[in-house]
Amino acid sequence: MLLALLVQAATYVSAALVWRQALGRAGHPRPLRTLIPLGIAKLFTDQVLPTGGISGTMLAVRGLIRRDVPPEAAMAAMLAGLASYDVASLLIVLASAECRQIERRSELERGTCRREVEKASSSKRDDCRNRTSVNSLPTVTLFSRSNTREFYSDRR
Repeated sequence: MLLALLVQAATYVSAALVWRQALGRAGHPRPLRTLIPLGIAKLFTDQVLPTGGISGTMLAVRGLIRRDVPPEAAMAAMLAGLASYDVASLLIVLASAECRQIERRSELERGTCRREVEKASSSKRDDCRNRTSVNSLPTVTLFSRSNTREFYSDRR
């Protein structure tokens, strides 16, 4: 539970950090402590009102304008926030695809080795079992316990 709270708080701080950087580069620096409540309000509004993020963005822009940030700089900060969100999402998708590729390779090796075991002599069977022991293959299945149970049940 504590970890979940920390990760959730990190999203608000991350949004505020992106805005602080963008505003600082635009010549309108603001302290982080004034931007974090704005990040909480923006992300909360985005979750509560299903408008594709527009309502939270407009709330944040108005909040920045009330903090004496010119409208152009406020919109630029929001654009930087949206771009950084999209880049972070892309990185997560790419990392997930790589994890799936690693899992797929281990599945293919297990299948190849299983066929070798069925055809081979006992010494080759031992060799194949050693190559595919639980310790020698990475376990990348992060998404469900049933897949993990299935993976280990093939070992026995």
